[in-house]
Amino acid sequence: MSGGGKKDCVCVYDVNSGPFETLRPQTVYWEHDDIITCVAAHTNDGNLFFSGSKDSTIKLWDKRVGNTSAATMGGMLAGGGFRPGHTQMITCIDTFDHTFVSAGLDEKILVWDIRMMTSSTAQ
Repeated sequence: MSGGGKKDCVCVYDVNSGPFETLRPQTVYWEHDDIITCVAAHTNDGNLFFSGSKDSTIKLWDKRVGNTSAATMGGMLAGGGFRPGHTQMITCIDTFDHTFVSAGLDEKILVWDIRMMTSSTAQ
């Protein structure tokens, strides 16, 4: 559901809740402004996961908090300019321990510290 001012969503399903044909989302997360290009579950905390989008943002989601993102990295600020992070579409996210790594079409690979939500550019 992207384009035309609509948000794109991440849907979470419980695949053990019944036949595949009748599955319905448990939770729907609506905040990305363009198509979602990748998702990654946190390796050490089953409540945390990340989504990356063509809108150049990475969202951190915590299933215990509801359907509002816990943090947003990258992307445009309302007043212009960019948040720290990527400036083009996110292509890949991977997690381990207290860090996650993201790559984007802006030719950057960023290593993020989840505890402080800061990044450094990998060379």
